[in-house]
Amino acid sequence: MSAVKEINVVYVVSEVGFEYNDEILFRPDCGVGTPIKAYQSLETAMREMYNKTIKELGSINQYGYEPNEVVDCYALFSLLSDMDVLNTAPISNLNLKSADDVEKMDMEHLEIIMEVIVPKLSDDDKARLVDALQISFYEITTLEITG
Repeated sequence: MSAVKEINVVYVVSEVGFEYNDEILFRPDCGVGTPIKAYQSLETAMREMYNKTIKELGSINQYGYEPNEVVDCYALFSLLSDMDVLNTAPISNLNLKSADDVEKMDMEHLEIIMEVIVPKLSDDDKARLVDALQISFYEITTLEITG
């Protein structure tokens, strides 16, 4: 009679490594990351990844030259519209009427937007913002553990 091996799954949140090229931070081709914590629940791991990523957004202008290099401008504009912050200062001063306007702004303006919206984000909005990013600060790896 062969023994049945139990398979457990854990979800590991890892911090992605970046390198500096004298202008911006970029993700190296090797894709090396640092494991932070393992969770038994994918939902808990995702929530942790979203929360950790949101904390990194204060320095988002270090990761690209233009907003479309770090965020999907259409997804961000949709989120801003749904959050009803387009007519709230200081975002209203940017005169954003479409996703094209988001794409045309500079990185400092993107940083201003992040400063305004991050404290107001619901869990669903955090997920939408992180999903709209073109870069990843954290990722989740699924590991099967047999025992």
